Parts: sequence; structure tokens; C-alpha cells
Amino acid sequence: SKSEGGHHMTMVQSLVHTIDLDPVRMKVLDNIRHKRNVIDYSGEDAEPSEAVHAIASAQALFDDVNAWLARNHPELS
Repeated sequence: SKSEGGHHMTMVQSLVHTIDLDPVRMKVLDNIRHKRNVIDYSGEDAEPSEAVHAIASAQALFDDVNAWLARNHPELS
């Protein structure tokens, strides 16, 4: 459940199994998730370059999910 810790981590790590995401890219996304979590609790700001990297990584993941849907569930894409 969302009230228990770890659900974001589990979701990111599951991408290796669900959409066959490269484990290296999963680690990048997990690092971004961890940095966001630190920022949430510390009140720090992200560096602009970190934000640009996170947005590019999110866009790439969006593209990967859409490609996976087109291959595996074309009725949903």
C-alpha cells in the first residue's frame, strides 16, 4: 500500500521484469527516485542539470512503455 515505504522503489525495480528495461537504466531511474526522496525530506533544491537529466530519463521511459504497449498490447497503445 502507499502508506508503507518502498512502493516507489519496487515500481522502478520491477521495470526490468515488466517491460524488459535494461538494468543499467533501471539503476539510473532508481537513483533519480532516491534523489527526489532526499530532496523531499531535506528541503534542498535539485541542480538544474539533475532536473534536465530526470526529465530526459522520464521521457525515455515514457517512450519505452509506449513501445512495449505497442508490441504487447496494441489495443492499448
